[in-house]
Amino acid sequence: KRNNIHGHHHGKDDDAANTKNKSMQQLNSHGGNTGSMNIDTDKPTTTQPPPTSTKSKHTQLYTILNPKSKSPQALLFQTTMASIIILDAIIYIISTEPQLQYLHQLFYIIEGVTSTIFLVELIARLVVCTEKKCYGKYGPIRGRWRYMYSFQGMIDSFATLPFFIELFTGIDLPTLTYLRVFRLIRITRTRSYTK
Repeated sequence: KRNNIHGHHHGKDDDAANTKNKSMQQLNSHGGNTGSMNIDTDKPTTTQPPPTSTKSKHTQLYTILNPKSKSPQALLFQTTMASIIILDAIIYIISTEPQLQYLHQLFYIIEGVTSTIFLVELIARLVVCTEKKCYGKYGPIRGRWRYMYSFQGMIDSFATLPFFIELFTGIDLPTLTYLRVFRLIRITRTRSYTK
């Protein structure tokens, strides 16, 4: 009878131990799953892309026309335009020689080519001038009108438009000498296309 009682107690102890072992195994299994879930949920946070910059950028054309820009394209443009202006002034001086009047037609063609180059530049500046804050705040139309009436805009216009006024209207302007003055001023003009 005592043996039966002891056997019964041992059976209960074994059952309790088995139950405890099963509970531990379940806890371990849940803990492992939780760990793997944490790892999985942590993955997206480690692979998030860096925040994108909200800093506004100017167009490449604006950068090229900006006298303060140090980009290769801007430096090439500045050197080319300065060379054209100086060459235009030299050719004009040569054209005033009486012995070279037979080359008048050639000088006129050169004047037309250089004026066309300056006209293209003027149009390009009108396109990008509103990227500058002092003009852009007035909108695309008023901002461009304000540029045209600014000191720099008037220099560009006086250095470019008189040739085409004579060409298309037939009006004989007194002289085109002042064109070279405005064009030479453009070489040393202030840096008006910075922020």
